[in-house]
Amino acid sequence: VVKETLRLHPPGPLLPREVQQACEVGGFVIPERTALIVNVYQIMRDPEVWENPLIFAPERFVASTERDKVIKHVPFGSGRRACPGAVLGTTVVATAVAILVHGFDLVIEGALNMEEHLEGAVLAMAHSPKISLATRLE
Repeated sequence: VVKETLRLHPPGPLLPREVQQACEVGGFVIPERTALIVNVYQIMRDPEVWENPLIFAPERFVASTERDKVIKHVPFGSGRRACPGAVLGTTVVATAVAILVHGFDLVIEGALNMEEHLEGAVLAMAHSPKISLATRLE
């Protein structure tokens, strides 16, 4: 669930990078030391890479035991420049979600609006949901 949420709603949708050596991408020559912006948001919604990319389907990550030959799940970047706290952050969020789901009934008041907007370089919900918690464990 956490991986699928990060796929559809990455915390940093744009990642700055610099080309270390000249290369050609899609017929365009990119000179050495060119500053680029990687659109992570669009990569993880690409229909050529993901089946039904706009559908929330956490089960797409259940069966994946091997690392894909093509790096496509990149909410924290990839390679040498990937976020060093990605594993810790994902683990903490997954644990917090598990504790909440286990111990509480979550009641969402009204319709859930998943519209997003940029706050600086961070992607956030445009409308915060109103959620009530009712304890299940006594």
